[in-house]
Amino acid sequence: ESVDVTARSLEKIATAISWDNPTEFHTIYAPSATFSKVKAHNYEFLPNIDASLEVLPGFLVRTSFSKMDSLSDLTQMVGTTSVGLTPKVGSRPASAGNPGLLPYESYNYDATAEWYYNVDSYVSMNYFSKDVVNFLTTTTTSVPINGITDPYIGAQKTAAVTYLHAHGVASPTDAQTFAQMLAMNPGQTSFPGQAGDPLAYFTLTIPTNANKVNIHGFEFAWQHIFDDSGFGLQASWSIPLGGARFNPLTTDTQFAVGGLSKSYSAMVFYEKYGFQARVAFTHRDAFLAGIGQAQATTQEPTYTDAYNQVDASASYDITDNISVVWDGINLTGESSSQHGRYKDQFLAAYQGGARFELGVHVKY
Repeated sequence: ESVDVTARSLEKIATAISWDNPTEFHTIYAPSATFSKVKAHNYEFLPNIDASLEVLPGFLVRTSFSKMDSLSDLTQMVGTTSVGLTPKVGSRPASAGNPGLLPYESYNYDATAEWYYNVDSYVSMNYFSKDVVNFLTTTTTSVPINGITDPYIGAQKTAAVTYLHAHGVASPTDAQTFAQMLAMNPGQTSFPGQAGDPLAYFTLTIPTNANKVNIHGFEFAWQHIFDDSGFGLQASWSIPLGGARFNPLTTDTQFAVGGLSKSYSAMVFYEKYGFQARVAFTHRDAFLAGIGQAQATTQEPTYTDAYNQVDASASYDITDNISVVWDGINLTGESSSQHGRYKDQFLAAYQGGARFELGVHVKY
């Protein structure tokens, strides 16, 4: 798979820093916006290998290896650089996108044992392992941008400080220095950086590929068909392990993978004479929904609490091409809730309710 990325983004380019008074600075931008154009290229080899062996009659062993990828977050791949409006000394933030971000890559390993003890009835166990790389993180570096110079350490300030030293001010304050600059430059009220001044350095934050994680675990499944009655049972249980878990005992910035939790389901179904009906129960344990909360605490976690749901569906084939279908979703009207770092830090609750759908499927 070969990927070419061209990021064209409209931006007003920062061209200078202006020192406006002893404590205030502002960024000067180009008078009109222009399109940036940044290109990147990426090549991926994505193999997929599967093998199966019937060890005994009705008993199969399967193994597989595959590599998959998925494009990174497009909002992080913009081709612009944004400089803060008020670049004070010691606080000059800037941010940029990264069109060269690599895709998420997952190396997947599976090993499955299946026992078909009757026609369409089986028990299976699967072990899976996924090595996922290129998770997004951010890096911060101190860099010059667009050749912008720093008036705070420029020639005009140096001349003012030299004058004050010569007149007995050993350690002039910024207020004294700025006042002297005004005195030495009649008619000038602010002082943009000039050519020849030292470069200004900004704290630039960009998204990068750095984090990796291993997710592994087990999946169990069972299906039983009651002879030729049309009735059957299905059950499954998923146990993901590993991953990058959130540590509630530290307030440092953390990398954590959301969405991992144990789950299980059970279903009763009937399929015969053109009629299909299913009733399913699903349970999912609590899981990390993501880092960040609606209350604007960006480094605090949001967990979704454990949840149960009962669904049902039915259909009848009027002809080979026309079917009447019915779906009942969340029949018991279960609600959901979320909490923060600890279970007793309530964040939100969402009222649930049953939903029903009735329709006709037509094939032509």
